[in-house]
Amino acid sequence: MTNFSVQFTAPVQSVQVVGKGCRVGKPVETAQAIEEAVRKEPEPVAVTTISTEAVESALGEVVNQLKAQQSELHEFAARYAVEILRVFLISSDEVIEQRLRDNVLRMLDQPGPLEVLKVSVHSSCHSSMQKWILESDIPTRFNCTPEVLVDDQLSPGDCSVDVGQNLRLASLEQQLQLVESRLMQTVRAKREEGLS
Repeated sequence: MTNFSVQFTAPVQSVQVVGKGCRVGKPVETAQAIEEAVRKEPEPVAVTTISTEAVESALGEVVNQLKAQQSELHEFAARYAVEILRVFLISSDEVIEQRLRDNVLRMLDQPGPLEVLKVSVHSSCHSSMQKWILESDIPTRFNCTPEVLVDDQLSPGDCSVDVGQNLRLASLEQQLQLVESRLMQTVRAKREEGLS
């Protein structure tokens, strides 16, 4: 075991590192530098002084860098979570069909008159959506005969619902933008809490 010690002066204004391998006048900035200096060939015992102001300043810089990196990491995590959600929501026919059903039901629950009901979907979803709508309570609940139309400008899982007076659109991109926006608001709020 190598002999060295760290000595504090009272009140603490500087730290002295005493041991073999430390060179006089050479500042020791990190624990790793101290260890490297002590491991070198034995030299006469020397004293290196590190001011507490220098240590506090270095620690302050490290804390500021960590805060900035933490904020960037939270933003990255939010964006990554949205991309994971995107992959999941297009991962299988069952997930796409469930998202489509949820979109149609959510749009039908919006207030407003229902004169007609035309649901447009991607061609890959047409037959399953038509079957689901006709087997559901939608025709009875809204006292209408819904039409399911093909619109290949829509992505699978996206839909538009025409109720006569207005056209309602539900797309994955809109939903993901909303999720990302809310996550980023949370990240910004947390960052501002950390700064105050």
